[in-house]
Amino acid sequence: MNFNDQLVLARFLIGEEKGSLLFNPEHIPTDEDLKGIVADQAIESSLLKDFEAFKLLRFNNGDGSIRWLIDASNQKAQFLNLYHTEGWRSRLIAFVLTLIFSLKLQKVFFKPLYIYLKSDQYFQQEISKHSFAIFTGTVGPGRTVIVDLLDKEYGHSILKLPVYEEGKDFLDRECSGMRTFEAINFSKVKVPVILEEKNNHVKFSFIGCKGKASSSLKNGHFNYLKELYEYGIKAGALNSFNWFEIPFEGLKLKKEIPPVLSKLNETISKVKSSLNRDQIIYASNAHGDFTPWNMKCCEDELYLYDFELSGDFYPLLYDAFHFIYQQTVMVENGNEENINQKLQRLEQQLNVFVWYRELQIDFDLYHMLYLLSVSSVYFTIYLNQEKLHRQANTIINVWVKQLNNLKDVLCSPSSLRQEFLKSFFQQLNEKSVAYGVMKNTAEDLTALEENKDLDILIGEADAGDCIDSFYENASIERLSVQSFSFMKIIGIHFKNGDFLEVDFIHQAKWKSLVLFDTATVLKKCVQHYNGVKTIHPIDDMLYTACFYQLNNSGIPTKYLSWFKRKLNVLGIEPENVTQINFAYGADWETLEHFQSEAKRKIIQSVSSKSFNKQKSKIYNKVNYLKDTIKRYLGSKGFAISFSGVDGAGKSTTIDNIRIELEEKFRKKTVLLRHRPSILPILSSFIHGKAKAESIAAEQLPHSGENASVLSSLLRFCYYYADYFFGQWVVYFKYILRGYIVIYDRYYFDFIADSKRSNININSSLVKSAYRFVHKPAVNFFLYAPTEIILERKQELSKLEIESMTNSYLNIFNEFRNRYRKEKYLPITNLDFKKTEANIINSIKALI
Repeated sequence: MNFNDQLVLARFLIGEEKGSLLFNPEHIPTDEDLKGIVADQAIESSLLKDFEAFKLLRFNNGDGSIRWLIDASNQKAQFLNLYHTEGWRSRLIAFVLTLIFSLKLQKVFFKPLYIYLKSDQYFQQEISKHSFAIFTGTVGPGRTVIVDLLDKEYGHSILKLPVYEEGKDFLDRECSGMRTFEAINFSKVKVPVILEEKNNHVKFSFIGCKGKASSSLKNGHFNYLKELYEYGIKAGALNSFNWFEIPFEGLKLKKEIPPVLSKLNETISKVKSSLNRDQIIYASNAHGDFTPWNMKCCEDELYLYDFELSGDFYPLLYDAFHFIYQQTVMVENGNEENINQKLQRLEQQLNVFVWYRELQIDFDLYHMLYLLSVSSVYFTIYLNQEKLHRQANTIINVWVKQLNNLKDVLCSPSSLRQEFLKSFFQQLNEKSVAYGVMKNTAEDLTALEENKDLDILIGEADAGDCIDSFYENASIERLSVQSFSFMKIIGIHFKNGDFLEVDFIHQAKWKSLVLFDTATVLKKCVQHYNGVKTIHPIDDMLYTACFYQLNNSGIPTKYLSWFKRKLNVLGIEPENVTQINFAYGADWETLEHFQSEAKRKIIQSVSSKSFNKQKSKIYNKVNYLKDTIKRYLGSKGFAISFSGVDGAGKSTTIDNIRIELEEKFRKKTVLLRHRPSILPILSSFIHGKAKAESIAAEQLPHSGENASVLSSLLRFCYYYADYFFGQWVVYFKYILRGYIVIYDRYYFDFIADSKRSNININSSLVKSAYRFVHKPAVNFFLYAPTEIILERKQELSKLEIESMTNSYLNIFNEFRNRYRKEKYLPITNLDFKKTEANIINSIKALI
């Protein structure tokens, strides 16, 4: 029996922590020794004639310390009232223990413990008169002995006795919390009633026998949140809440801080410094330790207990977040990925409630506020522990990772790209690198628009040094690098989701023709806004003219006006521009439109340069051939698909994703409806293509009435042929050329929603044929609560929506396990911006 066990036993035996209670049977006890005696075996009665004897049974933890103590005369496993039975393992343990008591074998499996008390001690006065079971509490400064008491006269109650002084503070808060929650007068939530409150213990009514533990949030939990927030919500500036203080501030540290807590404090400080401290947030009362083992559910009702961490200024949704984190990490040994999956489900469930929508809650913001507040609450608790438990280390690391992820999303949505540009150009200037930005009309190149990229003329060796420095940049998540004989294309993916494409050009070329000598142009670079260097406007005009005219296009008007202003700043009169004539035999003002004659003269002029003659000409042609092959083979695209019932927001999402891929990530896309479509829809053979498509567009979905299995089979074979043969057309026409192919609906419709295509055959046949169909790299199923879909569209009934949603979810779950090379991702589409962010995050590794 260790020292902690002695303290725990002393607490409920004599009401004190003093005195050694470990009795050695070989030693003749004195009166002081016998104040309260505990032994593992019975002591000779002649030594204890003035003592009252009690026999208990004990159940130990894995380390040998005492977990439960029960009255040896108790014929039922009463201690299981204090045991959380959620999950197969705990339920199995509870079943075995119940069986042991039913068979009256408890004395075989439980070790005896004898208690001898000389006079009326606390145990005799308060505990031994009842049928009792004792839980010795969780190790830590707040450790509390919990006694389950059952008395015929007074009924069922719980007694709590703190072991240390810190535990008394928790007990005071628990009493305050129970009174507060009792005053709320819940209709769907039951809380204990305080029966007795003294300096060293509290007794309150027992609740929860009727309910069951639940590992997931149910109706009872959401009823609790609804009533809690109806009772009262407080609003205030973020920095007005106590938990917003930095944990180490004002804390007198008497020992070395564990590294994991130091890292947590550092993360909290960074996150807080990036937030607007004056922003108004919502707060309310909260249980504070809202976990599956502190409550029971019974249909729509909730039985709630253990209020030690309750308070009245917790950020909204604290309890809901805490439930998910504690259950996932402490019980299921899950990680942040498992947590985020549950949080996505929670957001979907919350959107159904009017109070949530009316308050316009920013889910991610309050998720971050939960992490900040829970870290502050537990920081001191963990700091005062002698040694952090493994699970404490685990959950702290999860908090740190989640806070960093949310900081990237919420606190600096567009700063990483700008900070990078400022620092990048500053480093180039500090190192005296010869470079010049080309073909860009931005006034401030360090604040480049999101859909703009950079063309930089720079030496090949200097470009390599820049790329090496990018790999060391902490704000960059991933780089994609394409190398050609004349340039390197760098795709920079930042940790907050920003993207920037930088083209390092060390030889300006069109096909095999070199347009100008790089070294000569770099010597004439000029200073631009914020110290950024650009190539001289005359050289930039020449390059821009070549770029567009050689590619059969006129020069955009924005460049014409931009270069006029730049030349004016340098003191070059507009009339002198036409005299320059660009050495290509065409005036600048006339190049707003493509001119075949200008293109011919440009090619003729450039071809006459020394760097395009003789050996250089052959060398350039060889490199152009290599680059063409590399570009064709190295820029392979991919396909993605979107599925969803009508009203799930699929079309809106696809349109926005396509724009972002094209404008932000500079990718070519093509949108295909349902299938490759190398074969026309069947009705076009009767009505013609145009009319058939018009009829299909006007016809309500799922209005087909085909009941013939043969007809359905023939229809399916026709459309399957389109998938089977069309996939090769799509591959060579688009994917091999670097396109991102976006399918608005895909083959999954034939399995989950075959009525849309007027097909009625066994889904297992359709499902098995999928193995021979091209599988998009990422497949998204967008769905939403039925109520929200019906608000958007009334084309389907509630039953149809729920049935098809379940079918799609089952298909995606099955295919996720069967086809592991591709992704099958169901996404709740409630907030379009968040949905689009999730989609981009899922495919950006392929970009």
